[in-house]
Amino acid sequence: MASLKEELAERRCELEQRTTAAALQQKDHITHTMMENMCGLMLQSILRVIIPRLDQTLQEVSTPICDAFASIRQYFLDTCDDIVAEVSEGTSVKAMLVPLCRLGPGEARMWHYLSRLEMGSEGEAWLQETWRVHSGTWRPLQLKAQNSLYRVVDKCVVTFRRLVSRYPCCCLDHSQLSAVLCRIRDQVIKQLDVELLAVRSQLILESILQLTLPTFTQAMGTQDLSCYAATLNSDQALFIHPDILYHCILRDNVTRHIQSVMKHTLPQQCVPLPVAPSHLPGSSSSLSERVYQELLPSGACCQQSCCQACKGSASGSHAFTENTVPDQDITEGHSPDNHATIKSLNDDTPTV
Repeated sequence: MASLKEELAERRCELEQRTTAAALQQKDHITHTMMENMCGLMLQSILRVIIPRLDQTLQEVSTPICDAFASIRQYFLDTCDDIVAEVSEGTSVKAMLVPLCRLGPGEARMWHYLSRLEMGSEGEAWLQETWRVHSGTWRPLQLKAQNSLYRVVDKCVVTFRRLVSRYPCCCLDHSQLSAVLCRIRDQVIKQLDVELLAVRSQLILESILQLTLPTFTQAMGTQDLSCYAATLNSDQALFIHPDILYHCILRDNVTRHIQSVMKHTLPQQCVPLPVAPSHLPGSSSSLSERVYQELLPSGACCQQSCCQACKGSASGSHAFTENTVPDQDITEGHSPDNHATIKSLNDDTPTV
């Protein structure tokens, strides 16, 4: 009986795999056929209703986004510079990081920069008239942009705090402490730039898609998709829907044209970076032990009780995200990890 159940389970698994493979193959075939049949019409529609107005649309959408992102970036850098400038020997970590509180959403200056994401009345009026969209279209996009921008800043604030907390600041003199803070600042700013670039580009793309896709769909007219549905059997029809495939094809085509114009029109600092599929924006990565040790000033000496053991991630990534420095228990006593950390603090040699 047991062997029969096992054989049935194996056959069922094999049948499911064959069915899934056949369905995916059929889905790809329908998509390919649909694209071939509508390629000419899609190109004509894009050239007629999208391309002539795309440059001005990109300008109106990207200007407030780029302005707000640049202002926030400078404000973050100024705050980090203030931390470095005001540091003194014997200052507690908590007191040292007080300026980071300025980056909270309740702070007036921070909110002033976030509010720059709001579009001007003239630009909004032009977009409404050009693309025939409702005025209520903008508010959700603005809220999403503000939330995304603040999340990037908050992630870097958390990273800055965690990196500083991993150093024996009480055992460093003024020059060593300043060197540590400068290196932390530079690493966090570098990651902030990467995060801002990815989020900014995505927000511009999504905003323009929100405007152009309805117009493009309308220009394509009503399409008879029954011929594609007729090629599906009853099982395939449960999860393969030609109308969904059709709208995905339209979106992909408009997206490619928008990205092409973004690449050649926007300033270089606004062009999307190539990212891994698992990213956008903000895939988790860890701070490696090597990067952590590189931030230490040479000749930094401290007592064993002031040190924390830290274990490097296998990824060795230099990117900082909200999971950049995992919360770990402080290892005390005579553990091998603790001795390795103390040695690296004294001789400035990265622990591998």
